[in-house]
Amino acid sequence: MSYTVSQLIANTREMMDAANSSRWTDAFITTVLGIVHSREYSSILGANPYYRFAQRSVTTAADGTIPYTSLNSGSGDTAQTLYRILGIMDGFTVYRQTEFRSVPLATQTNYDSPYQRLWYDAGANLQILPVTNGLTLTITVNYTPPRPDQLSSSSVVVDFPDGHEVILWLEAAAMLLEKGGAESDAADRMRTMANLERQQMYQDITRRAARPTFFGYPDLAAEWGGMGMW
Repeated sequence: MSYTVSQLIANTREMMDAANSSRWTDAFITTVLGIVHSREYSSILGANPYYRFAQRSVTTAADGTIPYTSLNSGSGDTAQTLYRILGIMDGFTVYRQTEFRSVPLATQTNYDSPYQRLWYDAGANLQILPVTNGLTLTITVNYTPPRPDQLSSSSVVVDFPDGHEVILWLEAAAMLLEKGGAESDAADRMRTMANLERQQMYQDITRRAARPTFFGYPDLAAEWGGMGMW
């Protein structure tokens, strides 16, 4: 079952026996739910970064760089910003992430050399290696999108693992009860229930969101070895 923001607010109030109470406004409860949702979403991606998966096609500059800002304007899921890069492909060629200091000089400078295709984080840019010698490439970036900012409207359905939304209102209710300082025992009980549900949720998302496999051509550089898939 999916829940709207207004339903989460109502359930949070019920957990506190405050369905008609003016002690907490809907706006404040929504703020607390947003904090909980953001924290839980980050934990979910930590447990399984492939829980959410998207793709976007972007074009490199002549030196093989791609500004991270341009990743938000390529074709594909342009409404989403990028949270974490999962992989990069050029047709059937898979680029592997590396660090600049570990890249052989020949790999850095000659795009036509028989070395494995690599990428690394270069500050404000993503760097493709070997450099493209004046050519531009259209590559596919596989990535995890960030948590949707979905709590701005009471009618919006909240993105969360189906069947585990109870975590949101249990944690929100616990935070609100602790705010008063005199109901910490009730808050502790709610957190215990939330932790039990969270354990089941992690099992479910790990089972349902298995890591995808991207197939590419065999790597050509023996020193890097392996097939072009991960």
